[in-house]
Amino acid sequence: MAEPLSSRKTTFWTIYVVIAVIIVFFSYLPLTNGAADAPAPDFMLGFTFAWVLRRPDYVPVALVVAVTLAMDFLLLRPPGLWTALTVMALEFLRGRVQRTPDMTHTAEAIIAGIAICFVIIANRIILSLLLIEIPPIRMDALFLLLTLISYLFVVLFSNITLGLRKTSPGEVDDLGRKL
Repeated sequence: MAEPLSSRKTTFWTIYVVIAVIIVFFSYLPLTNGAADAPAPDFMLGFTFAWVLRRPDYVPVALVVAVTLAMDFLLLRPPGLWTALTVMALEFLRGRVQRTPDMTHTAEAIIAGIAICFVIIANRIILSLLLIEIPPIRMDALFLLLTLISYLFVVLFSNITLGLRKTSPGEVDDLGRKL
């Protein structure tokens, strides 16, 4: 028999989708002056990794695949590549959380930084192997740096504004199951 979903989970799933819609909306706005400006950081990658490190049950793989694949199409990225790399890094992080649930904030930031580096560098390598035009290395390096910096702000925003905190030992969900 199917279990009812916790209202907190569905609320965060909805917030996750709304954040993706807002990011896509702002990426379509003409905010540049026509010159080659600095690339915008990937906030969605930051939200995905921050949430999986804090509350893995709030970031199901199916939701990440649906949102990231839709963003691939809408942002004109090669369909599925960024999604596949994100899911691989997501599952790596989910495994780290299960093995070391009492990770410090510094360790969490380092692990997330490694995952972000993996996604961006692997994306660049795969695109170059497939002979797809890629931006200059300095643009990808700047994109990586801005995404790493934005991760810290995403964690603060998720913690302060959304109230997303790590699970405490012995904490239970709405149905009384241990988290």
